[in-house]
Amino acid sequence: MRLWVYVLLCACVGTQELYATWYNFSPQPFTDVMRGRYDAEYYDAQAVEWGEIAEGECATDESWYEYYKAADYANKFGSGAYDLDNIFDAAAQVLDPEGFYLNYLQCARIFGSEEGWPYLLKAHAAEPERYEAYPALITYYTLVGQMEKRSELLVKMHRAEPIPAGVMDYNYNQLVGCPEGAVLLTVGDADTYPSWLLQTGFGFRSDIEVLNLSLLLMNEAHRQRTLTRLGLEVETSSGDMSAADLIRALVSEDRALMLAVSGRPYFQDLSSERMFLTGLTFQYSDSPIDNLSLLHENYTQNWRTETVFYPLASDAGQRVADELGQNYLPALLELREFMRRRSTDQASEMASRLEGQIRNLAARAGVSTEVEQFLSIEELPQLASADAGIKARRIERQYKYIPDGSFRLPSTEESISVRGFFMSETEVSNAEYQLFLEDLLRQRMFEYLDSSAVEDVDWLSYLPENELGEYSEIISRFGDPAGDDNPVVNMTRRGAELYAIWLTQAFNADPRRADERKVRFRLPTKEEWQYAASGGRQMASYPWGGPYVRNAQGCFLANFNTDLYEGPEEYIYSGSSTGQPLSREELDARLKSNGCPDGVWLTASVASYLPNDFGLYNMAGNVAELLSSGSETAGGSWLDESYYLQIGVVKERNSPHPSTGFRLLMEYVD
Repeated sequence: MRLWVYVLLCACVGTQELYATWYNFSPQPFTDVMRGRYDAEYYDAQAVEWGEIAEGECATDESWYEYYKAADYANKFGSGAYDLDNIFDAAAQVLDPEGFYLNYLQCARIFGSEEGWPYLLKAHAAEPERYEAYPALITYYTLVGQMEKRSELLVKMHRAEPIPAGVMDYNYNQLVGCPEGAVLLTVGDADTYPSWLLQTGFGFRSDIEVLNLSLLLMNEAHRQRTLTRLGLEVETSSGDMSAADLIRALVSEDRALMLAVSGRPYFQDLSSERMFLTGLTFQYSDSPIDNLSLLHENYTQNWRTETVFYPLASDAGQRVADELGQNYLPALLELREFMRRRSTDQASEMASRLEGQIRNLAARAGVSTEVEQFLSIEELPQLASADAGIKARRIERQYKYIPDGSFRLPSTEESISVRGFFMSETEVSNAEYQLFLEDLLRQRMFEYLDSSAVEDVDWLSYLPENELGEYSEIISRFGDPAGDDNPVVNMTRRGAELYAIWLTQAFNADPRRADERKVRFRLPTKEEWQYAASGGRQMASYPWGGPYVRNAQGCFLANFNTDLYEGPEEYIYSGSSTGQPLSREELDARLKSNGCPDGVWLTASVASYLPNDFGLYNMAGNVAELLSSGSETAGGSWLDESYYLQIGVVKERNSPHPSTGFRLLMEYVD
């Protein structure tokens, strides 16, 4: 604990209470995310408590600094909604305009702009040993090309407050896997500054050109200077350049181009066929490389693994390393799969060891659930026969790419981030599910067939009584819910999960799939489903973006129980808002009202109505769609009132049920 905290405690609580308070004093000095990582509650609490000190009788110059930084991190990593300008204005009333604190905060509030750097330099001149400013100064020296000063400051920063060992070893492993003379693109502080430190302070792999992609995109002068230094004449005078275009501009015949795996969101627009996973980096190459051999070499010979797999620390610094540790998982999963395909005892032993290390890393990073799904892919029953009746290219055509992004729902202030994936443009149809059942039947896999069976539905019980005639007449007018193009319903959750396994196996077994990469199909999580339903729109109530279920002409925009429109929330569907049977005349009148009825009484074709902005049909209505957890469904159905069509509404439903179907998400697993 710093001396000033001790003095502050003495003044505010008295010496007789000091011993008891020493170990329980909650507000902690600010720690940047390269040296310590905490949960959202910690950042929220720090902001509250530093705010009470800064605005109370025990305020000091440093308490205002700590309050501003704590509030900034609460906004970024917690649930804070602090007005940093107001905090700065209040601090400016008491802080020395020539001193470190005010000038540093002035730079922080406009960080990255040309106007902010003079304040940073002034703060550093006022107190040159204040290492809190060193990361920002390192950024500044990088942008202006003063590399000697950057190197000097990197060493001073590490001496003043050492970077955690696990973070240093991560950067060591990132560098050691690069070819000689490579250009390495990183994206953040924790995968960049320690790499620069290893090069300049320890002389390790100084042959590699480590460039921070974020800084290159942020500053045009720095970008142009870097490209010129590398001998790449690329015109960037417009000031705007996408990450993908910049990466392509850095390709040269003389130097390998490596992309840090931590920068995945920047690489989504690049061709996956040119990216080869070699460890903690992708090698971007026009021609294939033997990346599996490189993975094996890095794991067995090059990497430092003590702090990766067997860390002794358990503090906030180790949590930074654990978070970075997620980036080992793609390489380790790929290497495990490679070892499992080999028949030697040595390979089997390595695969088993890798599996334990993968689970260890996943647990520390808090992603065990996701990783277990990958580990279990090859342990699933072999459901798909050699002639499953479906081809990979046909499947690919119906899956839309949903890019990395974030969204907010009208009912919350929280922004939810989601990684990119592929989503089926329609719900799974009766015809598609029937292929699966027929394949199980041909193989006499009766155990799985029983788990996947579709229960019969008494559809007549959901229709108005007496006056509507025979069922055949009903389906001729409103569509057959058992038709090939209608969504499958009334199957169990287990049936949906087994269908996903079967589809995964059938797809991956097809030698003519587009890029020969393995995929996995599964039910989406709630967040993935909601993001896909939003179509990329913010604060969207429904997939079409608007707050209403009718358009300007009064037409219903989805297949739901229109008889319950504006009706009570809990109402059993029986054909009319009064619960009484409808005559043929009354039914015809309902269908013709406003000249554009929803046109369906039960389920509709899976490609009905207009798709949302991601090209997905029926993300509201038709059938409620199963989510990955429990008995949750989303989207509402033909049986529900419009309330359940809202993107943010999740409803518990016991499967099987005539209102419930599913659609699948597809993702690459290699």
